Amino acid sequence: MASSSRSAAARSIRPFILASLGSGGRLASALALNDAAIADSLRELLRAGAADGILKVGDVTSAADAILGAVLLAVLGWARRDDRPEVQAFASGLAGQLIDGLRLDP
Repeated sequence: MASSSRSAAARSIRPFILASLGSGGRLASALALNDAAIADSLRELLRAGAADGILKVGDVTSAADAILGAVLLAVLGWARRDDRPEVQAFASGLAGQLIDGLRLDP
C-alpha cells in the first residue's frame, strides 16, 4: 500500500478506534492500567533523576505523559515503515533522542 493511501486509511480509522475505546468505560480502564503498569514507574524514575540532579524535569506528570506519547507515536511510525531499522537500533536511537533532546552540545 502506498504511503499516502496508508496515511489516509489511518486518518479515517482513528476516530473509530477512539470512539470504541471510549465506549463502556474501556478507555478509562486502559488509561488506569497504563498508569499503574507504566506511567507510575516512569514518574518515579523522573522524580529520582530530578532529585539526583541528573534530569531537568518541570512537572513530572506532564513530562511522563510527553515521553509516553512520543514513544507511542514513534513505535507506531516505526511499525509502518518499509525501511525500519532493527528493534534494538530503533529503541537505542529513540531512547537517546528522548534523553538528549534536539539540542546540540555547547
